[in-house]
Amino acid sequence: MTQMTEPQIHLVYGEDLPGMQAYLEALAHRILGEQGMGDFNFVRLDAQTDDEERLYAECMTLPFFGVQRLVVYSNPLQRLRSSQAQKRFLALLESLPGSTYLVIWIEDHLIPSGKDKGWSTMKSIGKWLLEWVHKNNARAVEKPFPFPPLAQMPTWIVQHARALGGVVTIGAARLLANYVGNDTHLAHQEILKLLTYVDDRRPVSEDDVLLLSAPIGQANVFEMTNAAAQGNVKQALQQLEILLGEQDPIGLLALIVREFRLLLLTRELIEAGERDAQVIGERLRVQDFIAQRLIERVRRYTLAELEAIYQRLFETDLAIKSGNLEPRLAMEQLVVGLARLQGVRS
Repeated sequence: MTQMTEPQIHLVYGEDLPGMQAYLEALAHRILGEQGMGDFNFVRLDAQTDDEERLYAECMTLPFFGVQRLVVYSNPLQRLRSSQAQKRFLALLESLPGSTYLVIWIEDHLIPSGKDKGWSTMKSIGKWLLEWVHKNNARAVEKPFPFPPLAQMPTWIVQHARALGGVVTIGAARLLANYVGNDTHLAHQEILKLLTYVDDRRPVSEDDVLLLSAPIGQANVFEMTNAAAQGNVKQALQQLEILLGEQDPIGLLALIVREFRLLLLTRELIEAGERDAQVIGERLRVQDFIAQRLIERVRRYTLAELEAIYQRLFETDLAIKSGNLEPRLAMEQLVVGLARLQGVRS
């Protein structure tokens, strides 16, 4: 086990949740030894349910039957809006006992372009925390986790499947990447489903992906977002109702995010002078017919509108995960907002 060779405070943030989880697991093994996250001295708290008093108590508690203790505090920034709350939190960081390591875990969203380019949460309400970490880099470290580039996703899928104890052929990985894009959380869910299907008896094949993952609701998601793009609130809500009957809101939102991520990237390529569907498909790592569909769809949106929608998607995700909005209501508000945007423009 380490003796303060690790930074004592780890600010871990991003959208690649499987990557963040793998980092945490490796850190737990380095600090706590073989038991890792199963050790008595591993504590995971969530700002939605655990207040500052609980956090302080866990951080100040001496290790049980060990030398060190690892505390994870998830998504605290919503609680730390006032300057007084921020000062109290920084005072806690500065007074951590030498036996306690702290991971600050923040789910964030990277805006790829435009005036709001960068990490949505960390560069706004988390800026003060980033500044403190940078000033205290002798004992604190920043670890951002963006989604991997689209071109790297087939390799990521193969490696992640191996880490989960299974095998996915490179052909199957390429096909799956076409459906999930670079959303590692969605890819993780699909890989688990595929590995369960083959039951470790053989590698996951392209036929398995076509059978189990190809639908992923894409056709219906397209119909819903297309209805919204046409300003048809009624039809968009009808499609939403069907989709919510098939999958959970977080999974559905991930599909919508992927749809608009591809639209945003398509708009950027077009504004840079690219018009060829085959070239755009190669750049986005999607099939030609999908690229053609994106080119047709993106004509309805300006780059600024797509950037604003992408930010709205992140806010919806945050509202659901923070418990500020009931998931179904949050999704309905999102879809109505998308449809009304087109209604106003038309």
